[in-house]
Amino acid sequence: MMPAIHSDTVNHICIDVGGSEQEASPLALTCVEILRSRGIEVSVLALATPLAQPTASGCILSGPLSPSKTREVGDSIAQIAQDGMPTVLYLPPFVGKASGQDRHAACVALLRSRGAVVTSDPEVWVECAILLSAYGSPTGPQIAIVAPPSSWLSAAALGQAQRANRQGQRFSPLFYDHDSPALTDIVLTDVELFRSSSETSHSQLVLPVSGKAERIHDKPVLVGLANALRAAELCGHAAARISSGIGPASSPPVPPLSPDIDRARYTSQESKLRDAASDHECKVLLSSYGVSITRQAVATTPSAATRIAKKAGYPVEMKGWGANQPTEADGAMVISGIATASEVRRAFASVCAECDCDAVIIRATPMSGRELRFAVRSMGALGLVAFLYQPGRSSPAAALAPLRPIDALAMSKQVVASRDGDDDPDWQSLSELLIRASHLVSDNPRVRSLELSRVVVGRSGEGALVIDARAELQS
Repeated sequence: MMPAIHSDTVNHICIDVGGSEQEASPLALTCVEILRSRGIEVSVLALATPLAQPTASGCILSGPLSPSKTREVGDSIAQIAQDGMPTVLYLPPFVGKASGQDRHAACVALLRSRGAVVTSDPEVWVECAILLSAYGSPTGPQIAIVAPPSSWLSAAALGQAQRANRQGQRFSPLFYDHDSPALTDIVLTDVELFRSSSETSHSQLVLPVSGKAERIHDKPVLVGLANALRAAELCGHAAARISSGIGPASSPPVPPLSPDIDRARYTSQESKLRDAASDHECKVLLSSYGVSITRQAVATTPSAATRIAKKAGYPVEMKGWGANQPTEADGAMVISGIATASEVRRAFASVCAECDCDAVIIRATPMSGRELRFAVRSMGALGLVAFLYQPGRSSPAAALAPLRPIDALAMSKQVVASRDGDDDPDWQSLSELLIRASHLVSDNPRVRSLELSRVVVGRSGEGALVIDARAELQS
């Protein structure tokens, strides 16, 4: 049973803590106390009451959601989002077996697609709830900081930048002088500047920030720069997501994607397949959807392998061909750096013997860059979900498929340069690749799942490329 907090100012705020304030959990009671102390009048109500209203703005969920419950809550959030207002959800950090990570990520993806701000940090949840209740929804996530050079906010912003630099990250919000126009969606400003300035007619949402909890002019103030930044970013992304539309993208795809799909080539290749498409065959399907793939061909003899290698350009790579071959993520044998015809012949014999195959794939050496894994599969009641996996991260980024551009770009931007000072990865190219691959699955009922076990994304302007791929098909 999920109860709720009701704000008498603008919105309802819901908390999953029991049937009454007396039954509320310590977390819920703490949130109620903080909100009241920060100028938001609240009371605990049953969940059904606020979520039946088109004005709810927040929820705290006390435990993991099942797919069916996620859909139920998501449908309520979508009703609220019709007025452009995000719903702030607190979900406790995922605790469980690694096999449950995908389901948790898929639940979060569905909730976000319906218009939710999702956070596992209760302090950020409070700032999001105050932002939306007291100031309304921003239009997007672009943030600027306006602070006098000697203010605490300026010092805090410099501290954030230095901390990000030590962690090999970038501090994205822009700094502006007080008199300079900030071409952003949200402006965070020192509470003293907000108090003294009467000029708030810009299109941006101007939010006062303080280093400690306090109120001015009977309006709540965001407290702490780090939490204020995170709240503004999350609420801005959710508002932009709502503006783009509820749920996944339409299928089949709309222009400009659709003219690039070679339907005849796709149909021809799919008709030759039974219950699976191995790497080479899957890449033909991907290529028909305009997905960038490695230049490669199949060779059944050493002479053919030599001709293909020469045409591809040395050095080349070689691996076994056939439906029984494992993915490269699962340890498929790949010989790299093949630079001469004699090396091609020796590699051909080695691969055929080791992989128990009578044909090989010869491909051009892929560019260097960040390596990722991408998959699209059905998650039951949650629908079709796209997952982006990165080495060193326990949980994937996820969004409902087929991907909307805003979701694909958000997933792509989670891939960052491996070293401080390097150029950003080519987010735009990766985003387009993810969109096209997700549409391949959603547009074609025979495709049960798609796994791109190796995707490499170069630096900005260098593109993104599928190196290894598999698809499961309905027989």
